[in-house]
Amino acid sequence: MVRQARSSVSGFGYTLFNDTDRNKAVEMTIPLNEDGHCTFRPGDENLFVTDTYPKKGVGQKLLLGDLRTRRLVELGTFYCPEAFMEKGYRCDLHPRWDLAGNRICIDTLMDGTRQIVVYDVSEVVKRIRHQ
Repeated sequence: MVRQARSSVSGFGYTLFNDTDRNKAVEMTIPLNEDGHCTFRPGDENLFVTDTYPKKGVGQKLLLGDLRTRRLVELGTFYCPEAFMEKGYRCDLHPRWDLAGNRICIDTLMDGTRQIVVYDVSEVVKRIRHQ
């Protein structure tokens, strides 16, 4: 289980809890200053994808994290129309992996309508795994 929380060690970030022993928690010490929706790559305990909430003038970020190298890679920034944020109808990216761990699907309002977009991240994953 993963949870976002503030920590005295690294500030705001994710904490990974062991599902068989509640006393074993590992802080995912990656520079992450925002809340989001974290999902691990199928079959890989080190790679995860997460998003940020939409901000006026900034949009929403899609991020790939590697616990092994402690790196965070920005995969993209997506526009969210202000009208949706003001009315409370925002659309979080909610990134999720395909079963092979090569593509990420997101929800978006980047063109003003609700869409589902799929990105092939297989090359990015290969580069990260070989660093």
